[in-house]
Amino acid sequence: MVPLHRPPSLLSALLGAAFAAAAGAAAAAPEPAPEPPPDAAYWERPRSPELWPANDEPPPRDDDRGYDVLHYDLDLRLDPIGRTVAGSVVMTLAFPAGHPPDTLVVDLDEPLVVDEVVWDLQNATLVRVGEELRIAAPPGPAAGAVVRIGYHGEPQRHGAFAAGMLFRVQGDSPQVPIGPTILTMSEPWSAHAWWPCKDHPADKATVRLALTVPDTLTAVANGLLTADEPAEPGWRRTVWETGYPTATYLVAVHVADYVSWQESCELAGGPLPLTFHVFPRHEAAARYDLAPTCDMLRFLEDLAGPYPFADERYGQVEFKWGGAMEHQTCTSLGSALLRGDGHFRFLILHEMAHHWFGDLVTPSAWRDIWLNEGFATYCEALWMEDEEGPAGLRRRMQTIGPGRHPSLFEGEGILTDPEPVLPNVLIYHKGAWVLHMLRGAMGDAAFRGFLRDWAGSPQRAYGHATTADFVRVVGEHASFDAAAFLEPWLDTDTVPYLSWSSSAVPTSAGGTRVTVALRQLQRTPFHLAVPLRLLTSRAAQDTTVWLRASQQSWTFDLPGEWKGLEVDPDGWVLAARRPLPDPPVRLLNVHPDPAGPEGATISFRVSQSGPVAVELVDATGRRRGRWDLGTLAARDEPYPWRWRGDDGEGRPAASGIYWLSVNAGGRRSVAKVALVR
Repeated sequence: MVPLHRPPSLLSALLGAAFAAAAGAAAAAPEPAPEPPPDAAYWERPRSPELWPANDEPPPRDDDRGYDVLHYDLDLRLDPIGRTVAGSVVMTLAFPAGHPPDTLVVDLDEPLVVDEVVWDLQNATLVRVGEELRIAAPPGPAAGAVVRIGYHGEPQRHGAFAAGMLFRVQGDSPQVPIGPTILTMSEPWSAHAWWPCKDHPADKATVRLALTVPDTLTAVANGLLTADEPAEPGWRRTVWETGYPTATYLVAVHVADYVSWQESCELAGGPLPLTFHVFPRHEAAARYDLAPTCDMLRFLEDLAGPYPFADERYGQVEFKWGGAMEHQTCTSLGSALLRGDGHFRFLILHEMAHHWFGDLVTPSAWRDIWLNEGFATYCEALWMEDEEGPAGLRRRMQTIGPGRHPSLFEGEGILTDPEPVLPNVLIYHKGAWVLHMLRGAMGDAAFRGFLRDWAGSPQRAYGHATTADFVRVVGEHASFDAAAFLEPWLDTDTVPYLSWSSSAVPTSAGGTRVTVALRQLQRTPFHLAVPLRLLTSRAAQDTTVWLRASQQSWTFDLPGEWKGLEVDPDGWVLAARRPLPDPPVRLLNVHPDPAGPEGATISFRVSQSGPVAVELVDATGRRRGRWDLGTLAARDEPYPWRWRGDDGEGRPAASGIYWLSVNAGGRRSVAKVALVR
């Protein structure tokens, strides 16, 4: 076992001078990889069924519950050996109706034990129902706005990602015990797996985290470090505070024997502290990979406005996870991303971009999650454009579009109603493509104005927004009908299919009169801004036309002899130019919907012979059942299959919203169904 070393206190590390070895580490690093992979592992899934949580874990209630949280004060003792958390959370509340509800509903996972609840300086009555604490308001004319909940226990893996608060070792397996580490991963609704809270993205609050950990370790969290001092022998107490409203899924705690350093980044509003916390064995690699942090922040400021949390910091911390997470002011980067070759810098930019798109403006509900991931993914492409020019932009959009999705997202589900909420590459890739097409239709100046308004408007900044808000704000900046342009991309999985023709006749002035006809072959026409390149012997003329009907034509008078037409030569429109390849499988319909106790019948078409399976997924993203249908032959006639309203092992599924997916040939096709018993 590798012995732990005791680092200097975090306070001295943060206030000390930046390490001079950074330049040497950078100079010794290998050349960065020229091209990022087509897709990155943003999320980590359990590898075996036994790692899935045992309980049903429904999503928390999405109503306001009669109260708003203004502030959380967490005072926690974290034991990496016992794998336990113990302490208290004090919630400062406001009541929209002017008085508290009769029952205060707070989220907390069942394995954690509640020791006491104090409301208005009185011990309160508590009833636990599933993952809800139902706290009775104290007697008297008016209850106070401060509730303290004391609790303890061993946090369990929670939700679709089996996440929450995890106790791990830094090595690649338990057989390589380089040292203990504690991490939190709470998106979408696993914050209540490790602390009592109102676990919903629309209720943001300021947060104070007082963390007592073994004194061989360092605790890192959101906001500013306000205290770092010895506690009882062998322990150390660190306090972090953020004065910015923070969603529960963005609250982070990370503990390890970190190497820590600080830099200063000169931004438009003045110097911003940058903090870095990495495992000792990855220090050199991290110094190289994270070297462009300040340049990336400047790029994003130019794009979307001032860094939103300038009074605090931008921190980056390593954690033992299979991806990365945009914890507010405390971005968390999985160990595998710190390779020392710059290969995953686009992901570093992605998580940074979330501080405008997700942290500053948070989705009002999880169905709007594409507003986080689509924006951040498109920021990757914009950064590549800034670094490499138009070719970098085209390459990235090709990679996350036709290169990764040859059917152009057809059959992959609805962007504004994704299955599951997370992980779902649709919200990343199609979300970015919606923004790319919007930019092409609006023009760069109007699109940049929209981005700054979306992130910086007081109506949304430090608050939350919906997809309907997005459509409305686009309409305030666009010169076209934003709803008609956006809704087919947001609310259907249909793909426009374009064909075109051109004809030319000479003019008396020695030029050419050209007529271009465009047609949409799908059933319902889109509103499309289609770039055209008109080629003659004298010049190439670029123009954009609006195709709003099944067929339209335009006439152009051009100098010189006609040489030809290029439609969308730079890739601004996500449209088929030729028949799309048949996907291996396509789910056609579900009947009846809603399904009753007897379930429903689905029909699907197989175009590639091979094994076929059906999966049932619930609204939390957890797989509830799987049925292997064996090897099916390709044929034009649809296959029927009966879902009997069960979980694959004969147990009745509960009433609720589900998604059925048919999987074949490495692809899947999904349909949503309600089950009513």
